Amino acid sequence: IGPNGAGKTTLLKLITGEEKPDSGVIKIGPSVKAAYFAQEQEKLNPEHTLLEEIISVTELSIPEARNYLGRYLFTGEQVFKQIKHLSGGEKCRLALARLELIESNCLLLDEPTSHLDLTSLEELEQTLRDYPGTLVLVSHDRYFLSSLVNRVFELAGGRLRTYSGSYQEYLERLRQEKTGQQVTPCQSARPREKGGAPPEQLRQQRRARQIKEEQQELEKSITRVEQEISSLEMQLADPNLYSDYAKVKQLHAQLRMEQGKAADLLKSWEQISVELEVLRSALDSHEQ
Repeated sequence: IGPNGAGKTTLLKLITGEEKPDSGVIKIGPSVKAAYFAQEQEKLNPEHTLLEEIISVTELSIPEARNYLGRYLFTGEQVFKQIKHLSGGEKCRLALARLELIESNCLLLDEPTSHLDLTSLEELEQTLRDYPGTLVLVSHDRYFLSSLVNRVFELAGGRLRTYSGSYQEYLERLRQEKTGQQVTPCQSARPREKGGAPPEQLRQQRRARQIKEEQQELEKSITRVEQEISSLEMQLADPNLYSDYAKVKQLHAQLRMEQGKAADLLKSWEQISVELEVLRSALDSHEQ
């Protein structure tokens, strides 16, 4: 993790060999077979069916390939669906299935939750929890990180700091450092928990994400309505318009309607913003 421009994506590219260091040496363990997840998704042939894609990278028979896809929740007629018709989450699952067949044991992911809807995001989380190898994640999604990581690398100001333990433990250590409290010693990194966060915490995370999506949609709607109000006010400011009484009356009616829409949208935005703050406070209490 780290601020934008800190070099997180560059670090991943250095690991894969896509970029070369200006100085120093990149050492990769002899048994490590790293794969860049973004590149693997790009390798999927959109015209292939799921079955054709899996068979193209392995010597599995059709029955074996169908059984294998079943492990990634692709069953029945789904295996005959073309890749171009898959959702974002389904493409992620298929890319992971493909990666496992080419014997990758270290998966590098750069903002993998970007542009995913809530359902696809949760599918990706579950699939990654079951991934048998090492995950190296770059993400700003605190809920995504909370459910997956057991070690945090913080990149900022040209320095890399390592924190062993969960994302919640990392946040607690930062809080202790800022408040001058005695810092809890680092714990050894534990294996990823397959089950993820407790059910109530997962429910809160899901709702927080839903609210964030609703908030963003409301903000778009508010912007559109405010633009319409501005346009109507500009028309009504034209003195030449007032020779047409019917037109003026119509524009005033439209303006009142748009102003009412804006008031309703702002009220909804305020309500869900309060709910989001309450949920964030609850989630912060889990992380302390």
